[in-house]
Amino acid sequence: MIFCPDLKYDEAISFAERLREKFAALVINPECALTLSIGIAGTGQVRPLNATTILEAADKAVYEAKETGKNKVVHYKNLNEACALTS
Repeated sequence: MIFCPDLKYDEAISFAERLREKFAALVINPECALTLSIGIAGTGQVRPLNATTILEAADKAVYEAKETGKNKVVHYKNLNEACALTS
């Protein structure tokens, strides 16, 4: 889990995408590609705003990333929807 309190929401998404790309470029075993699924939640997307709802939103987004193909960044939009940013 990474907290980025000084980043704006779009900056956090860009940071997560760069992290995913660098992770994918690592070659530990040439026969096994590494992937990274990332869920993002911001303070403007969840209510009530507290640590529990932020963590739940990020958790929902990361599971959406895993369920829709892995190796992507997904940001939490609201309680019923997650939006895939990359694939």
